[in-house]
Amino acid sequence: MNSIWTSGFLRSWKQQTAMQLATLSVLTGTFVVVAIFLLVHRNLNHILTNWGNSVRMSIFLRDSIGTEELNKVQKYLNDLQKFKEIKYISKDEAARQFLTQMASRSPDFLNDPDFGNPLPPSFETSLLDEIPNQARLSTMMELKDYIGRLDGVEEIYYGQGWVENYASLVRAFTLTSWVLVIVLLGGSLFVVGNSIRSIFFQRRDEIEILELVGATPEMIRIPYVVEGALMGLLAGLLSIFVVYILFIVQTSVLESQMGLLNLGRYLGFLSIKDVFLLIFLGGFFGSLGAFFCVRKICNGWSAAQNQELYF
Repeated sequence: MNSIWTSGFLRSWKQQTAMQLATLSVLTGTFVVVAIFLLVHRNLNHILTNWGNSVRMSIFLRDSIGTEELNKVQKYLNDLQKFKEIKYISKDEAARQFLTQMASRSPDFLNDPDFGNPLPPSFETSLLDEIPNQARLSTMMELKDYIGRLDGVEEIYYGQGWVENYASLVRAFTLTSWVLVIVLLGGSLFVVGNSIRSIFFQRRDEIEILELVGATPEMIRIPYVVEGALMGLLAGLLSIFVVYILFIVQTSVLESQMGLLNLGRYLGFLSIKDVFLLIFLGGFFGSLGAFFCVRKICNGWSAAQNQELYF
């Protein structure tokens, strides 16, 4: 890999080790923050997706619903072709299930003659497996609006209260993260640019010789752009390593201190696609910062700089 593109990068590390270390540290810190935002966003969405995969919709019917209305509701649910299971639970069946569940906690409840069965009849449904996880929440919301208009339907419940609040929290976090990520990535351009500017000012005599022998501006610029890209790639790789260590430590802490919540099964590290995305962003913003710094180089630039320096 030691070629004309990488020799300049290695020479910069030998000549300006402190400057390169400082640049790499700041860039790595920037991409660590970006990676953490991405990791938290992925896990928040993962929790929401897991909820959507296991949730069931309960359609509570009016107590006085007649057979004809009941059949119409059931036919409508079948015609929607969105559910893999539609189970009717009568008032008596609902009471029996309720009393069975309460038996272990309050055995006397089974023999209470005053229990007047306030439970309504209902349909218990679950969505088709073919519906994508990311579309399950929106599908539930649409179905609730359609089914809620039917005669005989009293109420629909799928845990929408906390789920909608949770979804709002995820959206707010995502919006805030995007703003901060854009600011951080913009700052990375200046960090790389300052590093590259320091390097090519140090090498202006070398650049002047290249100009005298006929090197084009592109031939002079490209090695510095490559240096910026390599610095960004290295920062991207290091940030993933740092975030992975933090993820392992934090997961262990959560499992040891909050094991009852079983949070570990909902948490996951970044996907391979995300890892490559972060590395690509590192290389892209590194090369972009370097390009902005060297774009003014043209024929005679170094000679003009030396004249300003000496006169």
